[in-house]
Amino acid sequence: MQQIANRVVGQRFTAGFDSLNARDRVFFLIWAHGGQVANGGHISLFYNSSADLYSETLDALRLIGLPQHAALLERAGTLLFGDHVPRDMERRNRILDEIPGGDASCEEDEELDAIDAAFYASGGSDRELEALDRWYHAQQES
Repeated sequence: MQQIANRVVGQRFTAGFDSLNARDRVFFLIWAHGGQVANGGHISLFYNSSADLYSETLDALRLIGLPQHAALLERAGTLLFGDHVPRDMERRNRILDEIPGGDASCEEDEELDAIDAAFYASGGSDRELEALDRWYHAQQES
């Protein structure tokens, strides 16, 4: 899958997300989601440009058969941003920076920890990669 990732991620960053075909868009969204969450939890995803495609990532997770991962992502998004996750990284970061951090009793921190724990308990990014591999190779080239 690394060869696919190299091609898809490279194209995404040189020609843009819209340059990817539908199959590769799903690949990119799942690859980015799993990597970001594995690299610092759901909060890490929202601090990075991957969350610019939040809604699309929810759809992609459901499409490859991981509605529970989509539900966790949606729970994190709602916790942090209410009913609208900004598509702009700078705006998300300003909102996130206003949330009290580092306090173990902070309600958001405890809930995010629970969301991250549920993600890892359900197989985490390894499960996403397995589901993505099956889904991707079952799709016809478009």
